[in-house]
Amino acid sequence: MLRGQVNYSEAKRDFEDAIENLTPYNKKIILNSEINNYIDIARKTQEGNVSIDKNDFEMLTREIMNRI
Repeated sequence: MLRGQVNYSEAKRDFEDAIENLTPYNKKIILNSEINNYIDIARKTQEGNVSIDKNDFEMLTREIMNRI
């Protein structure tokens, strides 16, 4: 999950390097989709509703389905 005010480029690079060095799967297991940490999504989920304001989860689902 991403927060708008945080720069994730260095953390992402470190994570990818660790995955590449520690697993036999290399970077192939890393998904490219990003889920934004929108507070409205969290609130609606807590209330038992699904937010249709953003399509981040749909994109993630499609990426996972394409990989299997």
